[in-house]
Amino acid sequence: MAYRTTVRTPTQSTPYALVYGVEAVLPLEQQIPSLRIAIQEGHTEEENARIRLKELEALDEKRLEAQQKARVLSSSIV
Repeated sequence: MAYRTTVRTPTQSTPYALVYGVEAVLPLEQQIPSLRIAIQEGHTEEENARIRLKELEALDEKRLEAQQKARVLSSSIV
């Protein structure tokens, strides 16, 4: 779990976020509520669905940016 939730330098994002479009919610955050969890729980199911849809729509752009950053880093190393 640690590898997938750690920000990578080339992409400036976590592998989990690039796959699923959101940051992972760690089990500890379920037991000790974080601000992110408190905000999510304050929304209705419809609002959460709308927010999630917006996050998924932005996912392709995040992936493209990550690919471009990885290419730049790769070309500067070679």
